[in-house]
Amino acid sequence: MPGSRTTMRGTLSAKEPRSGSRRKTRTSKKAPTSKAKPRSSATSNACNGSSAHKPAGWSTPKACPPTLRQVNLHHPRRRTNPHLFSQIVIRDLWHIRLRALSWTQNRDNAPHPIRPLDTLVLCYFGLVVLQLPVSLHDLHSWLSFSSSSTTTITNPPAPQNNNNNTTTTPTTLTDPTPSFTPSSNSPHPTPPSLLLLPSPLTHRLPPAYLSALSSAPPSPPFPPTPSRLQSGICALARLFRADLGVALPPLNFFPLAYRAYVEALGLPLELLPVVERLARGAGVGWVVGGGDAFGGDEGGGERRRRMKVDARCWLPEAQLAALVVVGMEVLCPLREEPEGAGEGDRVKKKVPAFEWAEWVRRRERGAVDEARGEAMALVRVGGGVDGAADGGDDDEYLSAAEKMLQGRDVDDVAGLPKATALLGGGADEAAYAEEDEDELEGLEGIERVFYEAVAERAVMPVSLLVKSVGLIEKKLEESAKKIREGRRRLGNAR
Repeated sequence: MPGSRTTMRGTLSAKEPRSGSRRKTRTSKKAPTSKAKPRSSATSNACNGSSAHKPAGWSTPKACPPTLRQVNLHHPRRRTNPHLFSQIVIRDLWHIRLRALSWTQNRDNAPHPIRPLDTLVLCYFGLVVLQLPVSLHDLHSWLSFSSSSTTTITNPPAPQNNNNNTTTTPTTLTDPTPSFTPSSNSPHPTPPSLLLLPSPLTHRLPPAYLSALSSAPPSPPFPPTPSRLQSGICALARLFRADLGVALPPLNFFPLAYRAYVEALGLPLELLPVVERLARGAGVGWVVGGGDAFGGDEGGGERRRRMKVDARCWLPEAQLAALVVVGMEVLCPLREEPEGAGEGDRVKKKVPAFEWAEWVRRRERGAVDEARGEAMALVRVGGGVDGAADGGDDDEYLSAAEKMLQGRDVDDVAGLPKATALLGGGADEAAYAEEDEDELEGLEGIERVFYEAVAERAVMPVSLLVKSVGLIEKKLEESAKKIREGRRRLGNAR
């Protein structure tokens, strides 16, 4: 309006002196600064699960490092040096985890050491953030074969401290990693967890983090089994989302589905658009640890129903495996044609060039090469762990491996060292063995071979894959029912 001047605090009259208005404006600007909350409150809100940080998509609280707030596919540092950028992102994720452990330790007045499983899960989160098409099968295979190497890892230089076996927790952003001093009187200078860690991973860990892992108490067998790895991903993703307000981006499922299923299993390329449409119909969000994995806001009954289901069924890769099974049922049904079937009784396929019988034969031929590679891996692992220095037991390992490949005497393989004992498996697989047998009894022929192949690529038991397929089919039925009801209402309105 004419004759007045607008400021940030409101409209001042033209009759007031200009100097006084300036003085009032300056004092009014200083007033809110004295009542502002300290900067450290954002850290406490991020740690105590405040409702102020409920992200949608990829977001982080203000207390998180700036690199995580600016992660995107077109980050300039990613274009100039992608390897350095990936290390920065993963170290920022480790930094957030260490801060959460520090706050929990101060609250409970009890030590909360770092677990090797958390290190691997945070590496997987970094791969998801960078949108790299690396599956859990790739990660577990890399851990299993890399951890069998006999390369020794020297202890990292311990920080100078007067007392041994002490833990110093970080309290500010300037101290991102705790300081652990391993005991010099320990009979094992290098812990087994560090010996089994892949050397490419240990070479990139900060010295303080390596010291923390070396001082950690004994943990379950390492590297973890697939079920432990999936459970660790669910737990840590839920902690990041609920307590810290960090929501991971959606999984880059298109290249992942191509690498894991189309290329590795030899499935038709037409499967990818079908999986995409089915995922859209089922409302799959591809978010790791997201409570709305299938999208939508549900009531208490729906939430309680989900809690009864295994949390691993909501993992994006488990949903992808289930969608692959449903998609192949749509393209090329798995049921076998009866002998002497007529033209009308034959299964109508949308991909005529794909034949299940030929696919099974290719799988059998590829299984021979895969068994040969696994046998040689067992020979290398056995020679590195129990083999004599003079190589006198090499002939026994080679002969047993040859008999295993030729299928003449399977009992001779019992003399080889157990890969599950060396690589940290066996316990969880035995727990699911009986349940898998029950599920496999209902699967026959090509359907059984296909389910086993998909479950192997998804690093999950067949029973869990059957449950995931049932969940996807149920969500598709609910979506189709809603569409029919909407069309019925629209027809009645017309």
